[in-house]
Amino acid sequence: MTTQTSIQPFHVIPGAVVKDILNGLRQEAIEIVAQTYLTHERGETVNPDSYFLRFPAEPANRIIALPAAIVDSEGDQSVSGIKWLASYPDNIKIGRMIHNIAVKDGSAVAIPSFFGEERRW
Repeated sequence: MTTQTSIQPFHVIPGAVVKDILNGLRQEAIEIVAQTYLTHERGETVNPDSYFLRFPAEPANRIIALPAAIVDSEGDQSVSGIKWLASYPDNIKIGRMIHNIAVKDGSAVAIPSFFGEERRW
């Protein structure tokens, strides 16, 4: 017997759109973050150490990988993802010091459904 799994569409969400959404839903975003901390306190998350990629010839620069997952005890709402953060302090000269990307995978078939980016300086 074969189980049919539907594949969700993949979305790319630019940082400006994320910022607009969060600005419009500020209280809801705060509540989601609070609930996520409580989920972590209950032990329903997987949050391994961050991984740092450093460059010997450019010691100020680094890339950080931050994987994490929220594990639903019922097994049907688990979400995992990774945040990729590049920090190049000299980029402040061009108006951009940190660039990060988040990829979310919430499907049973391990296909990413979301890719978001943000730039900070």
